[in-house]
Amino acid sequence: AAHGPVVAFVDSDAVVQPGWTRAIIDAFDADPDIAVVGGEVVTAHASPFAEAIALNDATVRDLFTRGELLVSGCNMAVRTDLLRGERFDPAWVHAEDVEFVDRIKRRHRWDLARGAVARHESRSTPRRYLSQMYRYGLWKVRYAASTGNVRPVDYVPSTVLVGSAVAGAAISPWLLLAHPALCLAETAFVAVYRRAPARMWPLMFAGWLVKNTGWGSGVLVALAQQAAGAVVRRQPAWAR
Repeated sequence: AAHGPVVAFVDSDAVVQPGWTRAIIDAFDADPDIAVVGGEVVTAHASPFAEAIALNDATVRDLFTRGELLVSGCNMAVRTDLLRGERFDPAWVHAEDVEFVDRIKRRHRWDLARGAVARHESRSTPRRYLSQMYRYGLWKVRYAASTGNVRPVDYVPSTVLVGSAVAGAAISPWLLLAHPALCLAETAFVAVYRRAPARMWPLMFAGWLVKNTGWGSGVLVALAQQAAGAVVRRQPAWAR
């Protein structure tokens, strides 16, 4: 419904910081061929658990997030005159922002405006975080299948989940500890990398357990759905 030359987006659980609008406009003014601008997302937290997962997630973002994956729908803006009617695809319940940028970058340029900062709330409880990570894992596989942008790191939690279950059943029950061992190693790394206080370590470990379980499960479900869809597509029409 907006008719302006620039349309900016922010989530209902995010708050933009001073200078946000100016930074977005400056990014567009610097290059008239830029169609999409993404801003910097920093985490806010309403509970000790949310504070812990904010440390974990910020580390993942710093070390493993590159390219258009840095553009988040909770803090982005578009030039409507360059998009020529392009919109978010309503078939994408999640990952619609990165799918959108992947589609747009084939014809137009995009950039990041580091000065356009939004504080985005982390999930405040393990249950809400588990649900969020399950959905993210599910839709990340669908995004990879649609765009061809595959990152091996996204499949580590699901690989460890399956590997520990199979090895634990076939070799030794002790191998079931591979999943919590991965979470413990990730906690130790973030504790050193972020210089996190010791009081946060147990909650950071809990956050990794929840994240790896939810994300890994979502990835496995999406892979099963992709495989089932491939089988259906290979069947003759009369057999479907």
